[in-house]
Amino acid sequence: MELQKKVIEVIKENTDWKGVINMKQDLVKDLGIDSFGMLMIINTLEEDFSIRVEDEDLEGLKIVSDIVRKLEEKLSVIHY
Repeated sequence: MELQKKVIEVIKENTDWKGVINMKQDLVKDLGIDSFGMLMIINTLEEDFSIRVEDEDLEGLKIVSDIVRKLEEKLSVIHY
């Protein structure tokens, strides 16, 4: 749950979105995040969690929960 809060916080910091963000919102259609915005969000999360998200991983990120899922995958590799 803490990971979800962090992702939402980073999205808010890197966009003009003022409303509530939920896990099912589309990153582009609902939140208006363009490719540059996505890079800013991912770069911030990479720094915060000391991980690396590859460019090919970005293609599958369509909704907020996709970012959370990808971070969980990356973090589970580090912890095992």
